[in-house]
Amino acid sequence: MASNAGRDWHPAWYLNLQRKSEVAVQVKRAKIAALAEDVAAQDAERYWTQFMSLFSGYASYRTKTSRTIPLVRLRPVSSPTTR
Repeated sequence: MASNAGRDWHPAWYLNLQRKSEVAVQVKRAKIAALAEDVAAQDAERYWTQFMSLFSGYASYRTKTSRTIPLVRLRPVSSPTTR
């Protein structure tokens, strides 16, 4: 979620993903190569609902800004590797 705490501009990390969508994610010891993509508008509300069930504090960010807060999905492009 590119909320930037409800500010009227996108966070820098989101702008970076717009320029280069290839990312490396580490979860515990596993490293995963992935592609970042915006969640399509028709799917965004469903993802918001799921996200809010886990992190309800983010709900206020929508009311603080006039911009649409982008949701980003990471799609793995390789199998995880561990160190």
